[in-house]
Amino acid sequence: MERTRLSIEDFMIGWVSALPIELAAAIGAMDEKYSEPQLPQLPQGVEKTKLYTFGRIGPHKVVVACLPESLTGTSSAAAVASEMRRLFPRIRFWFLVGTGGGVPLGDSDLRLGDVVISDASMEHGGAVQYDLWEN
Repeated sequence: MERTRLSIEDFMIGWVSALPIELAAAIGAMDEKYSEPQLPQLPQGVEKTKLYTFGRIGPHKVVVACLPESLTGTSSAAAVASEMRRLFPRIRFWFLVGTGGGVPLGDSDLRLGDVVISDASMEHGGAVQYDLWEN
């Protein structure tokens, strides 16, 4: 149902999915899917590395990207978010949406299915890395 072509300036929500199945769920949540807007010219020698999906959820214009296949983790997520930030300067809300195994630390007992919302501050970036093999 692709119909509308918008400008990159119209997108204010960035959604990063870790896995292709999560990307499919993001696309399925869209009320309307848009054609790709004209993306800005990147600096010499820099190429766009991600495929983006554009759509609307409720009144919100959303751009969705998925981490590269078999390259999950904080470095890949940071690279995707950085490229999105360069290409879509009006994005004001960022979401990293995906399934997680949980973080069983002391009073924080996060389990699969829990919703975690984080707010970055001056001293914390808003996300906590937790790798089972390092702890």
